[in-house]
Amino acid sequence: MDELTYENDEGDTVYTSQYLKNRGHCCNTNCLHCPFGTTLKNLGVQFSEVNLNQIKAAEEIILGKKVGGNDISASLLTGAFGKPSRSIDISSKNIASFKFILIKNTRCGLAHLGESGIKDIFLLPHFQNQGLDKDTVQSYLEF
Repeated sequence: MDELTYENDEGDTVYTSQYLKNRGHCCNTNCLHCPFGTTLKNLGVQFSEVNLNQIKAAEEIILGKKVGGNDISASLLTGAFGKPSRSIDISSKNIASFKFILIKNTRCGLAHLGESGIKDIFLLPHFQNQGLDKDTVQSYLEF
């Protein structure tokens, strides 16, 4: 993702990790998309439960779309070729094995939990380039 900024749901302009990398230094103000690890180090990652009303939002994260977004190309590809191989169906039976991943109270991804930890994580596009990986997210999860 090469975008330098985007507009969030509140209408604010948000700088992406690419913009912050291009700037070349960390400002130490815990930016939402800090590519230097400062925000993760200072504030960590939080989790929230996925409830039945949020299943669609969770599935959209798995598909790699912006929550609430209307990705026509993804819809066309899904219609032509079916769901991507990373597709996981979330239902009332398995909803407890998913948690939203939050940075600064902003939803950035979804964790799929197993018996002993995180099986996989799915990140929204703007959060995929700032050092969040399965091991990092796992380190913040209390089992």
